Amino acid sequence: MEDIVPKEDQTIAVKRFRRISRKIRETRIKVFAPTGWWANKVVEVAGLVLLVGLNVYLIIPFWGNTGTSNPFSGPAIPFFAGAIRDLFTVSFPFALHLVSIFFFLLFPVADYFLIFLLTKRRLVALTSVLFATLPFLVFAKARIVAGFFGGDLPHVASLSILPLAIYWLISFLRHGGVKNLLVTAVVSAAIILTSPFGFISYCVFAVIVTFSEMLLGYGRLKFLRFGISFCAAIALTSFWYNPSFAWWMVWGPFGKEMRVVAEHLIPLSLFIVPVLGAFGFLLFDRKQHMQPMFLASFWTIVFVIIIFFGKGTFNLSVPSRYLPELGIALSFFLAVAMVWFIDALKLSQITTVPFLNRPGFSNPAITLVLVLLVTGILLFRETVPPPMEEVAAFWHTGMEREKIWLARENFDGISHAIGYIVTAATITIFALLAYRTRKNKKGRIH
Repeated sequence: MEDIVPKEDQTIAVKRFRRISRKIRETRIKVFAPTGWWANKVVEVAGLVLLVGLNVYLIIPFWGNTGTSNPFSGPAIPFFAGAIRDLFTVSFPFALHLVSIFFFLLFPVADYFLIFLLTKRRLVALTSVLFATLPFLVFAKARIVAGFFGGDLPHVASLSILPLAIYWLISFLRHGGVKNLLVTAVVSAAIILTSPFGFISYCVFAVIVTFSEMLLGYGRLKFLRFGISFCAAIALTSFWYNPSFAWWMVWGPFGKEMRVVAEHLIPLSLFIVPVLGAFGFLLFDRKQHMQPMFLASFWTIVFVIIIFFGKGTFNLSVPSRYLPELGIALSFFLAVAMVWFIDALKLSQITTVPFLNRPGFSNPAITLVLVLLVTGILLFRETVPPPMEEVAAFWHTGMEREKIWLARENFDGISHAIGYIVTAATITIFALLAYRTRKNKKGRIH
């Protein structure tokens, strides 16, 4: 009798379930594999050329626009502008204009490689940057208004460095290593020296990235690595932002806007942070393939909260300085959502439209979307020049940034010396670690 009755794992239902599961896995591999016309190196290079070309097309009307004043709170931008001025014997305003063009064109390339690192899909990276290049306020227009018209070049420049910093931070969180730590710290320090405000935005992106990596495993180790990279970046920039000067920037007039935002967000975060944390843990824990959607959605949600609740008002007539950050996050979210939606249509049979379920459906559908995005960039360039009241809205504070540069001279003496000592000690430690690592590698080779 026992030989006649099948075991539980031998029943027809269980075998059918296993067979269906195997087919779904095989189908999922075929569907999510990058098999379209975009999945090769030649198209990738052509896509990067196209992205840079479209961004050049957007800013051609502003060539030679050197009338905007760009005050600075960090030394990086005036240093590069001064070098260009001396090297090519041009005026300092025109040198600043060249710097603004360089960083504006750096962004699509840096953002592309970051998105590709996160998704391993050229299509998502290409689509994300195309969304970010659309000449609408929340996308490319926000960066153009702030950088070319609004006198906020350091902020926009820091956003072009931000994808590179996140790229190397992810590499360090996942793999460790002195090289990854050194590059992460140097690129993060470049953001701080370019714009303290941009570094705040970097911290928001970096904290969410670290949380997503912690959900994938080795949470304590990755959190420790994040802390080390953060401290190393701060130490490398302490020669400029010495302790007294840094304290003044947070608690002085310059930090007024930041403190106002914090006062409105801290009470709200007591409720939102636990909810988002629990939501992220339940849906994305140990799910590597879900990390792009986690980052895209969380980046977008956080910057929406900052924009709408940061000043305790829902007034949209005054553009927020965080609009460029929201555009970066939202473009990533739209790209991931679009590709996932098309993949889901192919994977499931929920639709009754016959051609949607054909294997080759994704190629013409995605091609159409890409063509529409490029067409939108080409047709709507004339909407980029902003009204003057919109430009003025990008900087609202009682402290002019020219005074920040001059104020640093008041923080010399012991604090100034401490800053230089910390930076010198950090560079020495990095040099010793690099030397020791290289020596150990040579020893293993021989």
